[in-house]
Amino acid sequence: MKLQRQLEIAEQRARQRESERRVDLSEVAKQEQKANQMGYGLYKIKKKNKTPFVQMFHENIDILIKEKYMTMNELGFLSALSPFIAMGSNAVKHPETDHFMTITEIANVLGFKRETLSRTIKKMLDKGLMYEIVSAREIKLYKRNVNARPLFVNPEIMYKGNKDEIDPMLCDMVMEYDYIEKNKVLLEWKVWHTHDQKAGKILSRSTYLKYKKQSKKK
Repeated sequence: MKLQRQLEIAEQRARQRESERRVDLSEVAKQEQKANQMGYGLYKIKKKNKTPFVQMFHENIDILIKEKYMTMNELGFLSALSPFIAMGSNAVKHPETDHFMTITEIANVLGFKRETLSRTIKKMLDKGLMYEIVSAREIKLYKRNVNARPLFVNPEIMYKGNKDEIDPMLCDMVMEYDYIEKNKVLLEWKVWHTHDQKAGKILSRSTYLKYKKQSKKK
């Protein structure tokens, strides 16, 4: 229950940060009217595929919850983490500095205890709900990671960006270490990428299986 309350507080803080970043459109309208009277105009800048919203694949989430593969606490954590998911890469980054966030930084921002959050993230890494890049050289030299380990959210759960232009490195990582599939939890939407493609994409399961079968014949 304590963790659930922490997640609720974290989500409230995330929503508050999003609210603070939003523009007051009513105020913009007033300023536009004044600008028009002075002979000036305001216009909206359109940015292709620059949506700041995280796309959640609800069919996959429903399966993960029904199969008891992902807990509601883990889903709540990902929801609270969404403002810190980087556009196009799904990496967990600080939105202002653009650096990879450490577990300590995430814990501080979301109001968690570091030890509690570290255990949660470890379980999610083991299940393939999140991924990390580990330096084999550091482990060999120091028996542990010295620098921050870049963390990524599995794009089959949620993705910030164009679902038809998913970061190829992220796709390859998920496809090679597909712990969800190996545990026989069959998701409706799967990532796919081949080395001759610049980017990966999310496919329906039927199309994914067709492509997978074709790739084995090559």
